Amino acid sequence: MNKTSNLEDCKSFPIIWAMVNPKQKPKPDFIGVCGYEWKPFLAADALHAATMHDVLLNVSAGKCEEEKRCLNVSCVFNKTTPETFALSQNLSDKPKIGHLKREWKRVVGNLATWLPTATQCKKAYEADPQARVFEFDDLREIRKEPKSKKTEDRNGGK
Repeated sequence: MNKTSNLEDCKSFPIIWAMVNPKQKPKPDFIGVCGYEWKPFLAADALHAATMHDVLLNVSAGKCEEEKRCLNVSCVFNKTTPETFALSQNLSDKPKIGHLKREWKRVVGNLATWLPTATQCKKAYEADPQARVFEFDDLREIRKEPKSKKTEDRNGGK
């Protein structure tokens, strides 16, 4: 949030983390779900899941503290571009930034497939509002996997 935002006008929303691959070595991945829209907004590691518990929004000013690295491109507060996201991830290598720009739609689209996980996070949070990290059984089965071209071809375009 920028320095001109009045903290009295800000509201805090929970960030809930779903552990994606709990048995993954050396460390699992996490999907962060923003409590404002209850949609996935970030894929991260255990450090983020342990330290990011809330997001501040100033609705009247149209500002969010995560507005330049949030991957929920449907959110009205989102101002993330491939460049701002790269900066938030400390990516300064031009070839990597170029790759991110070319793959941007795929990156944000992939995170959007975790929307059913966000629903699970909301239910878990409502049952235990103090908790911020959840591990779900069969998380991959909940996720809406995008159909690959190969799958469509094998199934006659279905």
